[in-house]
Amino acid sequence: MSRKLEEPSFELIQVHDGFEIRKYEKMIHARTFIMNNEGNSHGFRKIASYIFGKNDLSKNIAMTAPVQISQNKDNPVMAFSMPSKYDIDELPKPYDESVEIILNPEMRVAVMSFSGLSGKRKVTKLINKFKKLINSKGIDSGGEVTLALYDNPGTTLPLKRRNELWFDLKN
Repeated sequence: MSRKLEEPSFELIQVHDGFEIRKYEKMIHARTFIMNNEGNSHGFRKIASYIFGKNDLSKNIAMTAPVQISQNKDNPVMAFSMPSKYDIDELPKPYDESVEIILNPEMRVAVMSFSGLSGKRKVTKLINKFKKLINSKGIDSGGEVTLALYDNPGTTLPLKRRNELWFDLKN
């Protein structure tokens, strides 16, 4: 990216061959569900509109990285972390009712980094490989998985893109 974006801070717990365990503190997210065939770009535009001033205070909020995409029971969820300088009650309310501001609790995650494109087929293969790797170390990979995208796909060459898979470790 052309400018350095704030990223959520974490504590490195363990390093394994091929992945690491991190602890993230509580963080505030602006999130939206990606309904039916809307696609990731539609979800991105909804949240981007919020941070670029389409909110009750017409306030711009700095972009952060990564953009996070996870799967709930029915539809994918896209989220942006809010800059760490904000408390949840300081953030403006979104005009778009499909964008919500939530406080995510502290989490422990297993993280595998990869570069390149992040299409559905590639990510599915990587998730399956990552589950096997985590399980081989005696770690339960039954938690939710999140795709974390750090770079702008429109301006960053695929081989230079930084992506991660985060498996939520419930224990």
